[in-house]
Amino acid sequence: MNKNVDFTKGSTIKHILVMSAMNSIGLMVLFMVDFLDMLFISMLGEVELTAAVGFSSTLIFFLTSLSLGSSIAMGALVSKAIGKKHWKHAKELGISIMITAFLINSTVSVITYFLFLNYYQYLEQQGIL
Repeated sequence: MNKNVDFTKGSTIKHILVMSAMNSIGLMVLFMVDFLDMLFISMLGEVELTAAVGFSSTLIFFLTSLSLGSSIAMGALVSKAIGKKHWKHAKELGISIMITAFLINSTVSVITYFLFLNYYQYLEQQGIL
């Protein structure tokens, strides 16, 4: 395996296909783990547990999508600055985007957590849990 991969030379479409394929494999592995979780928990025979895993998988998918979107934006902006050989600007962009992504993801995660607590209390009141 070539450890000195250079994505600045060669066919652009080949580089896009290689990077997209690796990202696709990573996402498929994430979904496979979620599927296996649901499969084994459903074998326990409790519908409530299976529903809870399905619900939490949806939340995790949403939060993961938010993180992936911010990392793609960071990659595009920093790559553009690096391509123009604006090293200082690339570092500034990287730092500011990471801080922004952290704040956005943290805020959405906290909001999701508190909304989930309210949903959990509602389920307890209905006698479901």
